[in-house]
Amino acid sequence: MIAPALVYLFGLTAVRAQGAALTLMLAAAVPSVVIYASGGHSDWSAAGLAALGAIIGAVIGTKLVAGKNQKYQKTVSRVVSVGLLAVGIYIILAINGINDVPTAGINAAEGFLAGLAAGVVGGAAGIASGAVLIPLLTIPLGVHQKIAHFVALAAVIPASLPLVIAHITSGDVSRKTVVWLAVGSFLGACVGAAVAVKTPPALLATLFGVFLVLISTIALTKR
Repeated sequence: MIAPALVYLFGLTAVRAQGAALTLMLAAAVPSVVIYASGGHSDWSAAGLAALGAIIGAVIGTKLVAGKNQKYQKTVSRVVSVGLLAVGIYIILAINGINDVPTAGINAAEGFLAGLAAGVVGGAAGIASGAVLIPLLTIPLGVHQKIAHFVALAAVIPASLPLVIAHITSGDVSRKTVVWLAVGSFLGACVGAAVAVKTPPALLATLFGVFLVLISTIALTKR
């Protein structure tokens, strides 16, 4: 969802926006994962399985829309944006249902399938799978909000690193731009993650719901 926002707000081309968005996500994910883990909100095995599922799912999702006309692809993206908008509103209204008790762990099948589903949706709609993965973990699976954030952030690293390298190599994003994006995102993530680990889960869930509503609205307005 970051790429459509960059296109809408800064007028970037779709390819450059995607490269910039991946750079921002990767640079933000690294310090965030460390901070969440140091605060005791981590599940490394679930993150690894979710990452594997997300990578496979992204390939499947991308192939589902490959070769389709632009109208079809826009329709898929619009449907997903509407779905995320509805999920965001649900999260905001259902904060009392947010799981505030740390879970013992996510089993292997749940972690992999949640990542797979998020990857398919993200790959088909051209959005970050984390926006889909967090609600999948917290709503149907009842995973603690902060652990869900950790899993989603940790899964971003192996999924986005090769894509960032590919964008830099192809010249879609200049090395100078990458450095500035990475530094800004890294520093911002350090502050944001430090605040997030101290934030009550219900409030954190509400803020995430607001984020989904805003970013989905931007995507729908642009498309």
